[in-house]
Amino acid sequence: MSEPKDEYDQITHLINRGQSGNQDSAQALYKLVYSHLKNIARRQSRSGNMDTTEVVNILYLRLSKNKNFEFKNREHFFRTAAMAARQIVIDEARRKLARPETSQDFAEVSGDSQPLHLVLQIDKAIQRLERSDEDLARVFELKYFAGMSDDEVASALSMTHRTVQRKWQQARSQLQKDLPAPDRV
Repeated sequence: MSEPKDEYDQITHLINRGQSGNQDSAQALYKLVYSHLKNIARRQSRSGNMDTTEVVNILYLRLSKNKNFEFKNREHFFRTAAMAARQIVIDEARRKLARPETSQDFAEVSGDSQPLHLVLQIDKAIQRLERSDEDLARVFELKYFAGMSDDEVASALSMTHRTVQRKWQQARSQLQKDLPAPDRV
């Protein structure tokens, strides 16, 4: 077997080794992708209701429970990570909104945090997008939540670069129709 050429090949290689029963692969995989997980967590924590380190720590714990390496490939791994991070932030927003001392409108942080209710509105809009066109949703998830480039998304989804760009624009357009004007993506 040839040696992996780049980081994405290394990720795929480690996933394949893990599926073959190599126990050291999980630790090596998480060490290799830590900075990617941090970027995913940073994107998810833009709402301001959790900090990046908190999100990445919970994300790491959730992903490390997958002892059987049930990831099909690197795209599946990053999509799983992005969706897990998204769910962590959504769960925290719901938890905070359920507390009587939390304002029903805004996170209890300073700066440009998004209102907690907006986090939930964005989630619902993405769920509608998933139901109407899964390809649009997958492109959006990988670009917006996982922070992948057009080329990375094209490779992961076996699409052309131009198709990814077109689907990205379509997804954004559809989501913008679903969200209030000042809160568009």
